Amino acid sequence: MVNIKFKKLKRKLLAIGLGTALALGIGEIGARVYTSSGNFLLSHNPVIQKQTEGTNLFEPDHNYGHILKYHSFVGSKKLESIDDIVNRVSNSNITILNLGDSSTSGWNSNVVTENFQRKKDNLELKSPFFTYPTYSDLLDKQLNLDSINAGVPGYSSDTGKRRIGNLLEELKHKKVKPDYVTIYFGNNDSVWNLNVKDRDLFVGKWDSHLYSIVKERLDVLSSGKSTKTRVSKFDYEANLRDIITVVKSYEATPILIVPVIPKYWQPGLRATGQEGELENWINANYDASHQLRKATEFYENALNAMSQGNHELAKEELLKAQNKDFIIPRIKPDYVEVIKRVAKETGAPLVSVQDKIPLDDRNYFIDYCHPIERANKLIANEIIAIIQDNKK
Repeated sequence: MVNIKFKKLKRKLLAIGLGTALALGIGEIGARVYTSSGNFLLSHNPVIQKQTEGTNLFEPDHNYGHILKYHSFVGSKKLESIDDIVNRVSNSNITILNLGDSSTSGWNSNVVTENFQRKKDNLELKSPFFTYPTYSDLLDKQLNLDSINAGVPGYSSDTGKRRIGNLLEELKHKKVKPDYVTIYFGNNDSVWNLNVKDRDLFVGKWDSHLYSIVKERLDVLSSGKSTKTRVSKFDYEANLRDIITVVKSYEATPILIVPVIPKYWQPGLRATGQEGELENWINANYDASHQLRKATEFYENALNAMSQGNHELAKEELLKAQNKDFIIPRIKPDYVEVIKRVAKETGAPLVSVQDKIPLDDRNYFIDYCHPIERANKLIANEIIAIIQDNKK
């Protein structure tokens, strides 16, 4: 009798086990189909997903989440193919590869806002590129320098780490050897993405895609009580070191650039004309929204202090606002300290020009983080000085 009951229990447990395994197997297959879709890849970065509504510039990519269409690069007046670069770059000149995000590529969020309306009116969309000279453009105008702009909006140091080896290998295959590689990451690293971390976005062939999707959902659910950045400070440092190691392995000199950001800009506001979106974030029930409300108070205190001529107090309050704003990508001070430490310990030259930009910095930025000509000239001049110093 006992044996009969045991056998029934064993068959029942076996059936449950097989059913569970079958369900998980089907779920894993469905998850892999879903994670291979372009919509899933773009949705990992909500900002880029929204930008695709106002531009025709991005396509999904399994290695990086998204890439510029046709795997192109940002030239001074148009998008360039790798072959365009090969034809433009001279072997007799010093070649600089500029790796980075939208501050490297150049970006104008106000154009994207305009494009939302143009799309409704069935008008041709404008490009948010090419509205001002990037530091890559300014470098390319120098005698005996050729500059390659490999900046892609939305990229973090995690994306840069995964891209740099492929990029240098592709250029090597085309007989193009960069002498210098500038590295500009940090704004997107220290921003909030519903608590989803960049390192969890790209699942390996032998990893569980179903687990990845479930974890992502759980991370999002946790964002009501905590605010986690896309890339932690620990991972940010490791990524920068990995990029530097790869660059040196291709016999190029890495140059770290500390991202410049506007202090005067309204926290949480992505572009002029998107005040409604800012209001939604302020009133939302995320921990990051709570932090944004504090950032807004600090910002208003800073404006009052500036109007009274108290610039030291204004500077302190703007720094507090910067530390509490996780809605728009602007690098945090502790991430800046990471860059400085990595530069010192690896011997990589460092470009840092934030202190040369005045507190009222509206003539140096187009929006929440993108430097325009005045700021880009400061960056380009520092890079040129490093190259000239290396020639001595």
